[in-house]
Amino acid sequence: MELKDYKKHIEGLAKMNNPPVSQCIALLRQLYVKLEELEWIPVSERLPEEGTYLVLYDDGEQKLIYEACFNNEKWYSITGHGISFTTHWKPIILPKQALKA
Repeated sequence: MELKDYKKHIEGLAKMNNPPVSQCIALLRQLYVKLEELEWIPVSERLPEEGTYLVLYDDGEQKLIYEACFNNEKWYSITGHGISFTTHWKPIILPKQALKA
């Protein structure tokens, strides 16, 4: 089951109007948000916020994955080099942020 199908399934269960199920649904919705953070996001769908540190996939000749930053509507590796062929990205989830969940 793909993540988008999982979300549809959760929303279908939410219609049951059963308190114990409703509590589970609330937890499943939180889990879904966390799972979305782990998926690659196509740049054609959306771009990250300015100044976001992330992991990106560069579909150029070498097919590389970089730790990078999105700044001034451009992609930069952490060494400061411009990156041209970015097709997908995902935010870097820092351990401190992950522990808050």
